[in-house]
Amino acid sequence: MTMSLERAALDAAERAGRTAADAPAGVTRAVLDAFSVAVPGSASRVVGQLTEALEVSGAGPSPVWFSGGAALAGDAALLNGAAIHVNDFDDTHDAAIVHCMSVILPAAYAGWRDGRTDTLLSAVAAGTELACNLALARPHYSGWHYTTLLGAMGAALAHATAAGAPDEVVADAVGNAYVHLGGNKQVVLDASVAKRLMPGTSARAGVLASRLAHAGIGGVRGWLGGEYGLLTHYYGSDRNKAEVHGGERPRIDELSLKPYPACRFTHGAIEAALLLRERLGAETAAGLERVRVRYPATDRFGIVVRPFESRGAAEMDAQFSTAFLVASALVHGRIDFESYGPGLIDDPTVVDLAGRVDVVQDVEVDDSAALGPIEVEGSGASITVETVLGAVGRPLGAELARAKFETCRSRAVALGTAAERLPTYDELADALETADGTTLRNLVAGRPRVGTNS
Repeated sequence: MTMSLERAALDAAERAGRTAADAPAGVTRAVLDAFSVAVPGSASRVVGQLTEALEVSGAGPSPVWFSGGAALAGDAALLNGAAIHVNDFDDTHDAAIVHCMSVILPAAYAGWRDGRTDTLLSAVAAGTELACNLALARPHYSGWHYTTLLGAMGAALAHATAAGAPDEVVADAVGNAYVHLGGNKQVVLDASVAKRLMPGTSARAGVLASRLAHAGIGGVRGWLGGEYGLLTHYYGSDRNKAEVHGGERPRIDELSLKPYPACRFTHGAIEAALLLRERLGAETAAGLERVRVRYPATDRFGIVVRPFESRGAAEMDAQFSTAFLVASALVHGRIDFESYGPGLIDDPTVVDLAGRVDVVQDVEVDDSAALGPIEVEGSGASITVETVLGAVGRPLGAELARAKFETCRSRAVALGTAAERLPTYDELADALETADGTTLRNLVAGRPRVGTNS
């Protein structure tokens, strides 16, 4: 009997979850990074506005991370997902183009009951596997925002798995999530702050889909291969069914962790610009008459190659503009949280130089999913980044991961979070690595701790 595509996709997710339980390094690394970026995200203005809009009272079964508050499970998943994604500093699966942890981790956490961190990590790996495999099965990169579109299905699976649901309930959870799929890239084109919330909305949708399945409301069964299933209705005839079976290793091990708070597609150009500044010197770099950025000739860079201009929220305009980010890196020698603050985001020198940055897509590559090579050239000198920092072939090492956490923690304190609410990197890492679920819950909940220094 031929296995259905739906069953194959769920089996691949289950295998990834088992692998993570046996070899958790990849998923632990991803979860630690997600908690790192959620620390300042939880204190951001956007998450504060969202909390107000949801009328969160502070009571409920699920913690709103690092705040000391709580909410209903779905609302907590929405807020926690927004906290991870709000600064555009969260992980990306470079080939699938999915920000996995901002959707999967909050949903898994909302369903996690048994207090074993291996249960949580296994559920996160399983949900990530499903979302990424479904994204990789698409025929080409189009107008869908894949984190939002497919994250809900991975979130539903992660929530149900973390809750210890039987196979039939897990399947119904994913089928329920398919009924409500949505999410497109117009929000990016318009530089709308609503983009920050999209992963969280899918996390909440996944929680609801799973809870409906637990209540006995079954989902559609042909969500992948049916007449109006994902492959036909969203992807059309030109798609890669083989990807739903998974790859050589779990997708959780393939996630890229970001060194800069900006659209992942810009990272090679940022690094190359910083290296060019070192070569030319700060004064020469800031005064370049013309800068040329060369990207691979693939369909994924279109969002970031447009001229820099005001389209909506200033920070969004900057984070999705190669011209701005390269100019800011050349002038100030950094891209970090402060790059989008007063005095830097509107620096006339940066804005003027951004207008002289030409961005083209003319580098022929064999791999259409590759983010490199990327070249930045000015004043007769050029720097090429072959493999973008943070990727599988050039991962963010332990020292940089720790430094990223400290940067995020300092940002949260600067935004007004009490230092005693925030864990240290080692505390989080130890709780995850020793399967200490009780300690992890206390750390993430943001309960005040005596003797913590900022």
